[in-house]
Amino acid sequence: MRKTIRVDDLPEFDPAQYLDNEESIAVYLAGILGENDAALLASALGDIARARGMTEVAKAAGITREALYKALRPNSVPRFETVSRVCAGPRCFLARIRLALDSLELLVQPSLSVFKPCSTGAIIILMKQVTLISDGACVGNPGPGGWAYILRYGERSVERSGGNSDTTNNRMELIATIEGLKALKEPCEVLLISDSQYLLNGIQSWRLKWRLSGWMRKPKKGLQRPVLNADFWQELDALAEKHTIRGQWVKGHSGHRDNERCDKLAQAQADKFTDQPCWAHAASAPSMKK
Repeated sequence: MRKTIRVDDLPEFDPAQYLDNEESIAVYLAGILGENDAALLASALGDIARARGMTEVAKAAGITREALYKALRPNSVPRFETVSRVCAGPRCFLARIRLALDSLELLVQPSLSVFKPCSTGAIIILMKQVTLISDGACVGNPGPGGWAYILRYGERSVERSGGNSDTTNNRMELIATIEGLKALKEPCEVLLISDSQYLLNGIQSWRLKWRLSGWMRKPKKGLQRPVLNADFWQELDALAEKHTIRGQWVKGHSGHRDNERCDKLAQAQADKFTDQPCWAHAASAPSMKK
C-alpha cells in the first residue's frame, strides 16, 4: 500500500545541516552572493553561523555574539565588515573557493585576486593575508617609551620601531599597531599578534561600543569620562575598518620569536630617551606593562 505524504507535513529545509565543510559553505555562499539580496545574505550567514556554532563563528570572526546576532536578525542589512569577518573567520574558507567551484574564472588585477563564478556572476575579492606582530615598552610608565612592529606576508617581512620621551605603555602598544596598519597599502586579512589584552580586546570589541558612545565611558558620579587614549583609539578604529582583523594573544617573554624581537626593538627605542637628565634616575627601571 502506497503511503501519501502531504507537502505541508514535510519538515522545513535547513541548509545548515549540509554546511559541514569549507567547500560546501563556499559553494552555498557563492550562489547567495549572485542573488544580490541583502536579506538573503543575512539569512545565509545565519545558516553558516548555526552550522559552525554561533560562539565559534563570533570568536573566529573577532566580533561579539551580540554583533553577530544583530547582523543576522530578520530584514537586517549587515555591514560589509561584518560579512567579511564572518566569511573569513572559519579558517578563511573563501580563500579555498577556487577548489570548490569548477566554473571559477580568475580575473587578475594589480593588487587583488578576484574570483568570478561564471554561473552566478558574483564577484568575490580575496584579500592578502598578512601577519602583524606589535609591541610597546615604557620605562617608568609613564616615562620614555618605544614601539615596534613586524609585518609578514608570505616569505617577505619588514620591521619598524620608534619612541617617545614621555608616554605610557598602552599608548606605545596602540601606536605600534597603528603604524603597522598604516604600512598596508590595500585592504588585507590581518592576523594581529600581541601580548597586550588591552589592545586585542579594544580592537576586537571595545572600540565598537566606544564609537557608539562618542568615545565616552560610563559616567562616574554624574561626570562624563572620555575613553583613555581616545585619540589613538579613534585613529586605530578608522584603520581597522579598512581591514579584516583577527587577534591572537601571546604571553610576553614566552619565547615567541617575533614578539621577543618587537619587545627588544621597542625597549631599545625607550632606552634612547633615558639618557635625558629628567629620566636619568629611571635608566635601570624595568619595562612595565599593563
